[in-house]
Amino acid sequence: QITTPIAPDAELIFSDIGRVPAAENIAWTDEPASSASFSLSEPAHPRSIVITSMQIRDTFHVSASFHDNIFDANAVATALETAMSDPIATLSARARSRQEMSR
Repeated sequence: QITTPIAPDAELIFSDIGRVPAAENIAWTDEPASSASFSLSEPAHPRSIVITSMQIRDTFHVSASFHDNIFDANAVATALETAMSDPIATLSARARSRQEMSR
């Protein structure tokens, strides 16, 4: 039986599918920036959050697969949106947080 702590630390896993040429000729029903493509990457265990990225035409798509009974879906969505809107600030804030914790 697998047990998970009340407030588990996420194990982040990143998978980049890259450019998807086969999807470029699909007759999308919306503009590229408004279209959506999702991939499902099954998390290895309950604490895993799998971030998957791919590029279709000139649009970069990112999705997250996780157990929503372990992690709050709104929190994961907010974190993903924040990371995608300003990745440098997100990484910088994380680095500062780690430096403060090591003191």
